[in-house]
Amino acid sequence: MTSSDSIQSITPLAAVRFLTARHWVVCEHPNQSIWWLKGRDADNDEVSLVLPRTSSLADSTERLSETVDRLAQILKMPRTFVISSMLKEDRDTLRLRVPITQTSDSVSLEVASTLIPKWRDFVTLAACSQIDPKPLILRTTKAGRNFAKDCRFAHTYRGSFGFTIEVVHQVHPELMAENMPHDLPFTRTVTQRIARGLQTAKEAIEKNDPDILVQGYATGLNANMCDILGEVQDALPNTPIEYSVDWSSFWEVPQGLEKVTFTPSGTASRTILKAASETLSRLEVPATSQEITGRIIELKSKAPPLDIDEFKFAERSIALLWEVEKGTSITLHFNLPLDTYKLACTAHSTGHMARVIGTPVKHARFWYLENVESFTLL
Repeated sequence: MTSSDSIQSITPLAAVRFLTARHWVVCEHPNQSIWWLKGRDADNDEVSLVLPRTSSLADSTERLSETVDRLAQILKMPRTFVISSMLKEDRDTLRLRVPITQTSDSVSLEVASTLIPKWRDFVTLAACSQIDPKPLILRTTKAGRNFAKDCRFAHTYRGSFGFTIEVVHQVHPELMAENMPHDLPFTRTVTQRIARGLQTAKEAIEKNDPDILVQGYATGLNANMCDILGEVQDALPNTPIEYSVDWSSFWEVPQGLEKVTFTPSGTASRTILKAASETLSRLEVPATSQEITGRIIELKSKAPPLDIDEFKFAERSIALLWEVEKGTSITLHFNLPLDTYKLACTAHSTGHMARVIGTPVKHARFWYLENVESFTLL
């Protein structure tokens, strides 16, 4: 569809909804054939716009096209984004954009295949948190996975590598035809959580304060979502990645979230995301000594047991599969001295369950058991 065709598909009411959702106000005007709206631009200066009330006027398409051009300038948004938002009123759009440079006009297939599942997991976790806000999600729920399943993978766009995820809302056809208020659906609340979380992450990085993210987890990002943002950054370490949100016009956009963009880059942003994740993880699983049972699934030593003298002092690590709750397990890594390491070898070879007392702590993506007090076989 060409730009001209797209403009012809926009109704004046769709343009009005686009503006009123962003806190513009419809004002009275003596000419009943036009809409007169007042609002604020990207610099918070007051501006006004005039729109035809109906598409039947001879110059309505031309006037709508001029309005779209002016809106793109006023809101500092690409013209294509303005048009897309007016046409796709029944959905919010989440964008991930990687700018293309003169030396590279693409990303590797491996990186692309990494980004898509991580963003799928990101929206799944957002839905889980919207249902049951927790600082750390140990297991995604069916409702969260269904939310991600219902999202749509949309086209990329010129000038960059990236993709869009559309959060489609169930809107009754009658409401599409009228400018009628209606209840906020669950899908919209998830988008608002994501937008608020990205905005909070931006503030935390600008102020070099991970506690801003920690304090906002109930309405924003949890530990898992912070991890994913960090992992995406690791996948493209020298490239600024821009996240943004475009809103459906059927509901008013919360104050402060009208234009959400978040571009983490450099070690500072990675450090803040990691620190917030670690703190949030400790909130969900308190760093206190616990009695833990599970199966040994991995043994590792930096020296072979054949060299007895060296083996006595070698670092020996264990991986134990701990069932935190029914159906939810995490792998704990910890070290053991020589005598108890031999017990762990026995448990691993025979399949015996083991009991260990220590403090589970999450660092980045991995769980570790610290302050190990005892290790026995069951």
